[in-house]
Amino acid sequence: MEIPVHLVGKAPGVLNGGSLRFPKRKLRVKALPANLPDFFNADISKLKIGSKLFVTDIDSNNCTFLHPDNTVVAQVRMSRNATAEIEDEEEETEETAAEAEAPAATE
Repeated sequence: MEIPVHLVGKAPGVLNGGSLRFPKRKLRVKALPANLPDFFNADISKLKIGSKLFVTDIDSNNCTFLHPDNTVVAQVRMSRNATAEIEDEEEETEETAAEAEAPAATE
């Protein structure tokens, strides 16, 4: 049976410019009818940019997941805007470092 997944919390990676991917909105499980939950809670409050939440990180509540252990439920990826901002910051720091070294070299 497929059980829906609800995301809980706010991912710091999303707040810093990353984008949240949520490819597995439902998980296939095997369990007794009395043990089947209405939904699974997936805590994403620790996901930074580049981090992933796997099926093994979700509390199974006496259920067996019928997915491989390395199945990604949610992940925070670098967005295009965030990469552009980081590159601009790196260029600015390189320019200021070069300017700071230039007067020292002439002396």
